[in-house]
Amino acid sequence: MALLAIGLEVLYVAVAMAWPFAANRRRTGIWAFRATPGAGRPIGALFFCGNVLVLLGPVFDLTGTLGRSQINDHVVQGLGVALAAAALPLVVAAQRQMGASWRVGVDPEERTELVTAGVFGVVRNPIYSGMVLMALGIALMVPNAVSFAAAGDFLLAVELQVRMIEEPYLRRVHGSSYENYVAQSGRFLPAIGTSL
Repeated sequence: MALLAIGLEVLYVAVAMAWPFAANRRRTGIWAFRATPGAGRPIGALFFCGNVLVLLGPVFDLTGTLGRSQINDHVVQGLGVALAAAALPLVVAAQRQMGASWRVGVDPEERTELVTAGVFGVVRNPIYSGMVLMALGIALMVPNAVSFAAAGDFLLAVELQVRMIEEPYLRRVHGSSYENYVAQSGRFLPAIGTSL
């Protein structure tokens, strides 16, 4: 199961992280990374740590460095595989639907289009939802302390990024259009979090 978890994470990094950056660079000549000032820096560090931890959990399991928790059940592991496998197409579809608005980080001076169609019509932050799904899926596949720490790290990073950085930015840039959008779509799950 650890090898499958590593394989899914490597595929996720290649398809949902490396490929979009490279494609954006080819298309526009610039990387789609914005160094978010202020609170964005420590939140960015949380995302980086989460990515490292989500890979270390299965590696530690594979090498026997860290024991598994008592949740070592085939049904739970199968659920983990399903969550991790569902995360990748969700993230990729959301990135494509964002088009030119897709980037990592927030430049307060940049004005991006408010994307409300497709999967964004149901959930405002489907990429972040997918990131948490991937980390949670890996944690269920390889249930050890590091994998659960990775899932917790991603959950914290996503909550902080959305509430402290992204939502204030979108509210400032898009005003009432964003307020109306918030009332119609959930923050991370459909119909949940339809207020700021």
